[in-house]
Amino acid sequence: MTLLSCAAVAEEIKIGGTGNGLGTIRLLGAAFSKTNPTMTVTVLESLGSSGAIKAVPRGALDIGIASRVPTDAERKDGLLATEYARTPTVLAVSMKSRVTGITRAQVADIYAGTLVKWPDGTVIRPVLRQPDDDNTKQLKSLSAGIEKAVLIAETRPGLPFAVIDQEAADKIESIPGAIGVTTLALIRSEHRSLRALSIDNLEPSPKNGASGDYTLIKRFYFVTKAVPTRLCKSFLNSSNPLPGVKFCCRRVIGFLDVSLTLHPHGQAESCTR
Repeated sequence: MTLLSCAAVAEEIKIGGTGNGLGTIRLLGAAFSKTNPTMTVTVLESLGSSGAIKAVPRGALDIGIASRVPTDAERKDGLLATEYARTPTVLAVSMKSRVTGITRAQVADIYAGTLVKWPDGTVIRPVLRQPDDDNTKQLKSLSAGIEKAVLIAETRPGLPFAVIDQEAADKIESIPGAIGVTTLALIRSEHRSLRALSIDNLEPSPKNGASGDYTLIKRFYFVTKAVPTRLCKSFLNSSNPLPGVKFCCRRVIGFLDVSLTLHPHGQAESCTR
């Protein structure tokens, strides 16, 4: 007689997208799987927001994580984008550095190459991203002078360059004198040895972000098909009330203390036409 195992095979929910949101999603996925043992959450390596938005309609992802809503061209595939969190976008240095704050004028000088050393004499190494990357756009938005300086930095030879968010964080951590753009959510959720710098004496805290005092904010969206699958609905509807998740995300991960209710009852933007 052959005995067959009756153990249920866990159903898989595949999630991926912008690197800035992956550490948080891994924590949410672990909490979800713990309370839903017949379902497992697989979080892929960084695909970027555009990669996630392309992957969802093709079925390569069940849920995409994006830091923007789909463009008009992407909307034709019929997508639903639901904002689920916000976090400060920050300029960061290694925890080995003694630098704790910076001014907009200093940021412009660093990227333009006129300020080349930290107070301790270490050569400053700004970590660059793609010109059309959301982090680069946010950095440029700080001032007209910084926008001009970043354009100059993109022509400077020898500066470190990163393609994805995790690579940028790796280089800011490991390259002596490095400075670059990341998010508070990534730093905290991945336990990075990075320090988020104050800008013009304003701390990039969730409290200052929620109050509007700190204006450099990254928004995160769940991207699904216009009619989400049963598994997607299970994850989306369970994410907000999961035990400990609100405390974990708001206090530990660095999300703003704002009320964002997830699909289908909250701030969802239908991308179908």
